[in-house]
Amino acid sequence: MSGELTAGWVNCKFEDCIEIHDSIRKPVNNKERQSRIKGKGDAELFPYFGATGQVGYIDDYLFDGEFVALGEDGVPFFDPLKHKAYLLKGKTWVNNHAHVIRGALGIDNRYLCYLLNQTDYQGYVNGATRLKLTQVNMRRLPIALAPLNEQIRIANKLDSLLAKVDAAQTRLEKIPTLLKRFRLSVLASATSGELTKEWSFNKSLNNWHIKKLEEVSGIIDPQPSHRTPKQVSGGVPYIGIGDLREDGTIDFERSRKVSRDVLEEHNKRYQIKEGDFIFGKIGTLGQATTLPINVDFTLSANVILIQPDLSKVESGFLRFFLSSPETLKEVANQSTSTSQAAFGIKKMRAFLAKIPTIEEQKEIVHRVEALFSLADNIEKQYREAKKRTDRLTQSLLAKAFRGELVPQDPNDEPASELLKRIQADREAKKPVKELSRKKSVKKRALREKVPLKGINKASKKTASSNISSRKKIIEDRILEKMNETYKGEEVEVSVLLDSLDYSYEELKKALFNLTKGDVNTSLKPKTKLSWDGVYKISVVK
Repeated sequence: MSGELTAGWVNCKFEDCIEIHDSIRKPVNNKERQSRIKGKGDAELFPYFGATGQVGYIDDYLFDGEFVALGEDGVPFFDPLKHKAYLLKGKTWVNNHAHVIRGALGIDNRYLCYLLNQTDYQGYVNGATRLKLTQVNMRRLPIALAPLNEQIRIANKLDSLLAKVDAAQTRLEKIPTLLKRFRLSVLASATSGELTKEWSFNKSLNNWHIKKLEEVSGIIDPQPSHRTPKQVSGGVPYIGIGDLREDGTIDFERSRKVSRDVLEEHNKRYQIKEGDFIFGKIGTLGQATTLPINVDFTLSANVILIQPDLSKVESGFLRFFLSSPETLKEVANQSTSTSQAAFGIKKMRAFLAKIPTIEEQKEIVHRVEALFSLADNIEKQYREAKKRTDRLTQSLLAKAFRGELVPQDPNDEPASELLKRIQADREAKKPVKELSRKKSVKKRALREKVPLKGINKASKKTASSNISSRKKIIEDRILEKMNETYKGEEVEVSVLLDSLDYSYEELKKALFNLTKGDVNTSLKPKTKLSWDGVYKISVVK
């Protein structure tokens, strides 16, 4: 949080205000989950959560109540528009891809969840291909903590505002589907004659003819050998069905590049003219796309080159016909399919098209392009609106955690006092420590009226024996935990340490002893652990 801190707020580490429940998490693979839920009703199942949300169901639960789940790995930590944390409510099961935390002493979980979705994770996550937030780094995340009452006001306000944002996004998300249906409807109406029915009646034009595609256009297989040319650096684009975009453009930059020898060989078979287009014939069938002229490129074997005879057919009309829902349905019916759909060159040449006069074709193309232009404008407005609503969530979160979303109340208890109460509560819950050896020795000397020097000598032997015994107990507990809870599988050191009620230093020393073979444990046979010194630990088989 930059700038001056809001009155009553306090900067702290994340661990200062939360309870961590990672030790309860347990991963269950999909196969086991499916076997466990088989034959069971909805009332017997509980949601199973992973890094970014629910990933299935299971027949039991680990958590009961309200918690916050924060992705541990596989989370878009550096994408400000994506969520990293979410609320858990009721009975749930969480795997080891999400940290599970809860606000200490009534700190609002919603506040924490919103805060985590606005946090900058730079410097706190690591990993080249899969980002990971370890528990150690999660603990040290810097946060700005508001007074408890203000947390509730902020969470309530964000609940209200973001619900409206979500509703707006839901409505916006319907627009692309509606536009797609609209365009398909226009094509269906255009190629059936319905779009120009009144126009053609007034013109006394009602003569549509059935033609084979080869009668009105050239149908060319651009790569008859069907062998994919060798890829070269800095070569000529080799355009296939995968390079065609939905908006009718071609991705030349990312396409495969081949040598100019391939271009010269292709140029001997065909020359691209204005109005030519390609049609996908393998895998994705259709997606008729106009080709640019005066550009060097070659064509893949998975497309068909269609060169309309402009004296017989309008290029735009033929392309619209081959993009219409009825045509694509018939193409799919006639296609052969092994591992992927295929529509051969012979079938394309013999494919039947219903074609009106050139005059009506031109009118159809004009009307379709006008309607498509209207749809394009709506789509452009949709994209701009979506960008604004996508940014709105982060804008509201940023405003909330600058202390600007809701008014401050001077009567609220400062967050610093809340932290003090949390710390006092934690101290009170710690196990009562034995009196220091020095004080115990003095009391014993007074009680038994014996020389203090003799007592000290005896006590040193007793203390040494106690330390050795405690080391053995801790080592035993680590090995029991590894063998019984984690079944000898690899586990994060931070998770292991969090599950044991000993100090970090004691546990670390015990881990060093166990991993270097200097083991003072009563478990038989003796077990040695493997530890990378930072993140993972496992039993040496």
